[in-house]
Amino acid sequence: AAGLDVRPAIQPVLDAWAARARDEPRDVARAINTAIRTYTARSGPIGTLERFQKAKEFLDGRISNYMESIGDGRDRYLGGLLSQMQRDLRGAIDGIQTNNIGPRYAAARQQFATDAQHKKAIDLGRKAF
Repeated sequence: AAGLDVRPAIQPVLDAWAARARDEPRDVARAINTAIRTYTARSGPIGTLERFQKAKEFLDGRISNYMESIGDGRDRYLGGLLSQMQRDLRGAIDGIQTNNIGPRYAAARQQFATDAQHKKAIDLGRKAF
């Protein structure tokens, strides 16, 4: 993926979410716009897959915080909303056919998720004993 510009893939998704934010209540719009800024550099949308992955991981943490909150349903709603935005952005990247990048990125994410599940199972087994 070195040298591949992901901006053409993610710009329409970011634009669609920015438009949605304009029609949402202030707190919801703020959460969406903050997430959009995660994928934006001073020069505009991030341009590399490496930077996309870093932004994704950062937003994953924010989503987890919302979903694990013990507050009212507001935080879980925001977590679900940002999860949808995350899925839309991943879908845009997965659709990149240049050098088969999209399918390879999806496969790498799946492998990482599988490895993480195995590690979690091992850790739970250790705690049980």
